[in-house]
Amino acid sequence: MSNQSIGQKLFKNFGFRQGSYFLANQISEDTRSQWIDGRSQANYRKSTKTNKIPESSLLVITSQNCDIACRTDSDDSCIEIAVFKKINKKKVFPGNQFVKSVRKLHINVDENWYEAKVAYIFVVDKIQLHELFEKIGAINYLPEEHLKAIPLWRANRYLRTALPDNLDHEFKQVLSLYLNKLEAETKQNDGKSYIRALYILLDSEEEKNTYQFDLFALMKESTPDTILTEAQDIIESMTLELIEKTGYTEGNGIYADRDVNTFVSYLTPFIRVNLDHNSLAKNDDEIGFEC
Repeated sequence: MSNQSIGQKLFKNFGFRQGSYFLANQISEDTRSQWIDGRSQANYRKSTKTNKIPESSLLVITSQNCDIACRTDSDDSCIEIAVFKKINKKKVFPGNQFVKSVRKLHINVDENWYEAKVAYIFVVDKIQLHELFEKIGAINYLPEEHLKAIPLWRANRYLRTALPDNLDHEFKQVLSLYLNKLEAETKQNDGKSYIRALYILLDSEEEKNTYQFDLFALMKESTPDTILTEAQDIIESMTLELIEKTGYTEGNGIYADRDVNTFVSYLTPFIRVNLDHNSLAKNDDEIGFEC
């Protein structure tokens, strides 16, 4: 169709999607050097011996699908791309996998390891990409677990749980004591979790000596009564542990419920605790759930 935008052509004709990728060696070195100027951080612009896009890299599309396929190119004229540089397996760190870090991401593709850094993300004009792909042809797709990781990795930089420092320190210690048990007791037959998300509610987000708080686990509609009860008991134990450690006080004491019984208006004042990396490591389809 002649009235398609350039973005729609990239989306429909060449298969551009969030998490799709092409090889750096498909692009000339001169063009790759120009693309470096599209990085958001000024100190990472301009191609030098140590600041370039190596031929062995993967160039992964991180723009959202709706932005790629925008009907009006002037509204979204560029596509965001992340450089995933090939790294030695010895440099692979678990803390940079499964979106645990918002600054780095390690992935494995075709038995090779790659590292992306937020500082190495850049944008390219859709028109230029369209011209290139008329020669290159179709684009590639990351393995399923990495396709899920890409949007979370980009989003989590802006959706991190922002708790007061002292409370955050105490809460993470309590969470570490109970998380494995919570996951084990709420596991479905396929290994995925009945928990959609874990939330915390505070009477204040300012730094102070004491807080009133609530912990709440949002469960899937299909959660059996026995597992719902187990989840409620574990969340209650976490609550009591945090109270004992800190002297904080408890709020309404509703520890868990199914999503079908939970109003959005109830969850609105809560802060979602980011456990996506745990779900992603287990290939859980429910990662990234938001009410």
